Amino acid sequence: MSDNKKLSDIEKFRKLVNLSDEKINVEVIGRIGNGFVTFLEKSKDAKLKQVTITGLDVKHTFAFQLDVKEENKDVKKYRLSPFLNPSLANITKACEGVIFTVVESELIVYLCELKSKAPEPNEYTKKFKSSECFIFYLEKLAKEFMGFDGKLIIKRLLFDRKKNATKTPTKVYKIEKELVKSEGIEMEIYYIHHLNPYKDEFLNVRHLQ
Repeated sequence: MSDNKKLSDIEKFRKLVNLSDEKINVEVIGRIGNGFVTFLEKSKDAKLKQVTITGLDVKHTFAFQLDVKEENKDVKKYRLSPFLNPSLANITKACEGVIFTVVESELIVYLCELKSKAPEPNEYTKKFKSSECFIFYLEKLAKEFMGFDGKLIIKRLLFDRKKNATKTPTKVYKIEKELVKSEGIEMEIYYIHHLNPYKDEFLNVRHLQ
């Protein structure tokens, strides 16, 4: 598929998401031709407050939050759909953020999850899985109503502050994904260990293997 076709396809997905909602939309900032997206964890007890993803094409990238707290609510209430039963936590949990972009002529979706410590796999695999279901729904809409006939590539990024871990080299090293199995769910995940809670560390998506 041509590069122009990929660039056209991402605009179809951009139209599907309500990016005019400031609670959902995440700004893509351009600096000297390089796009940056920053996701924030607003929980008071969070030790990993934010992560920044770089290496993005500003013009052909958009990002949004899935993990959104509604106004005047003491607990998080996810906005994937008001039709879902909120008592079924596995289907209402979601990752912090999503990035749609084009990298090396591929239409890629990055699912981003932030954790303040070393979580158990079942704490994030279900979040990734429910978030993927939402992305697949967007893909189905794009195919039915927007003329999309391509394929999305989904990559899962888990940022954490795992103790006794070696900081993940994020500048020149090709980061490998790891296969994870948990409670019947099997998926590949990129683990990014951020060890300094006071420093905003960058991950360039082009350094992912």
